[in-house]
Amino acid sequence: MKKLFLVTAFISMFMLSNAQQDSVLRSKKGKIILPEKHDFCFGISGNTFFDYLGNFFSQAGKNTLSVKLVGGNSLYGKYFLSKNSALRLRAAYSTTKENYINALSNDLDPSGLGVVSDKMDTQNNYFSFALGYEGRHGIGRLQVYGGAELLISQTYINSVYDYGNKMTAFNRSPSTTINFNNGYNQVQRSSSRTLNSKSDYGIGYGARAFFGIEYFIFPKISLGGDFGISANVQNNRKFSNSVESWDFNAQKTQIVNFDATSNSSSSFTDNLNGQIMLLFYFK
Repeated sequence: MKKLFLVTAFISMFMLSNAQQDSVLRSKKGKIILPEKHDFCFGISGNTFFDYLGNFFSQAGKNTLSVKLVGGNSLYGKYFLSKNSALRLRAAYSTTKENYINALSNDLDPSGLGVVSDKMDTQNNYFSFALGYEGRHGIGRLQVYGGAELLISQTYINSVYDYGNKMTAFNRSPSTTINFNNGYNQVQRSSSRTLNSKSDYGIGYGARAFFGIEYFIFPKISLGGDFGISANVQNNRKFSNSVESWDFNAQKTQIVNFDATSNSSSSFTDNLNGQIMLLFYFK
């Protein structure tokens, strides 16, 4: 599917590079369809609407309309320098909290009927911001565009654990959930276990080349999607773990902190998580 999209886009750009766009495209009611110089654009991800529409005509499952402007979806903005060129802005922000609880046997209950709970609370914060330039060509309502943008992003994850079977002199290797995995939880005797885990991926910088297709379903209202290739660098990535274990000399639990830092670079292709952009243009 992606290869077909690429071939179609490049063929379209070759054809469109020779097309004339001097005339103004209008609807049957005389309204201008395509963006013009000094137009502004505001856009959101339209995936939730199309998911809802698809489920509406399906006989299986329930259907709930949910509109999210954060949580991985992007907000888009454009300002047209001419009818064929624009400055563009893209931003995304999400914060999620997840709570996992796993019931397991109480090690100190000889009947085996006692139950305790292990808990993991995780918070994930993410933001990204991109500023770029795009040029476009088109025939009729179909527009093919391409350009480049500069990126900045940050991700921070914090997980806190609480265990039902405490580590004591009578139970130095308590039964512990070692993998919270949406109902498939792994439990084993453990002489050391994580109490807190933090991952700060630092500020990431990068650049992205992109191209996309946009179709105007109504005057100054369009649907579109991006494909791109990105290169990113992340400095001062910090990771820390607090680990609980039994100190045989002191005959009590001890907590040891492990810290690490790193730098990384990466390059990859993307389709912005398969987002379909719903875009609105205005003066």
